Amino acid sequence: WIMARTTTRAKLLTLAAFVALDVARFGMFEFAMLDTINTMSVFVAADFASLVLSMSVSFIIEGRWAATKIFDWSCLWRWLTISVLFVGATGLHAEAYKVGLPVVVMDVMNKLYLPIAALISIFVFRREYGKLEWIAMGVAM
Repeated sequence: WIMARTTTRAKLLTLAAFVALDVARFGMFEFAMLDTINTMSVFVAADFASLVLSMSVSFIIEGRWAATKIFDWSCLWRWLTISVLFVGATGLHAEAYKVGLPVVVMDVMNKLYLPIAALISIFVFRREYGKLEWIAMGVAM
């Protein structure tokens, strides 16, 4: 719905901003590995900044209409709960690197997450995936 109203210039600026922020994430990750830094505080601060940035962009693009969608408390609590889980996962990922877990082990665990989550969603949520979705998961691994 947003892409239909967005110009090519705005799309390119959004892509450039995404690339710049993704590069900055690696710098933050290196900073978080210092022994004098509390790793979780770096990731919590980064994710809070991400939340503020995304809300600001929503207001800039959509205007006041976005406020009713953003502050729908039932949706907000659901997504904030998921966000807290992702912050925890990122922090544990950093701690695993800090204690010396090999990068290969972390990469394999990251790759196994997707099919395990898909299998759990099949049995728990009775979700059915099509052939194209299974192929996409295989390519993503």
